[in-house]
Amino acid sequence: MEFLVMLSAGYLAAAVGMMAMTFREWQRSGQPMTVFSLIGIGACLAWPLLILAMLAWRPAVKEAA
Repeated sequence: MEFLVMLSAGYLAAAVGMMAMTFREWQRSGQPMTVFSLIGIGACLAWPLLILAMLAWRPAVKEAA
């Protein structure tokens, strides 16, 4: 495996774990879901999804060149 792929996989695993812990913390707090909570969850999802998109797009670019 290429170093970048391994590094990205580790980052994605850590990001998913941190999002799960944040979600559980919110559930235990008993506070209602607000717009800011949804924006925060969306921001947390944006980076891992962006990395996946870059990894998927990169091999296609290499093959086309």
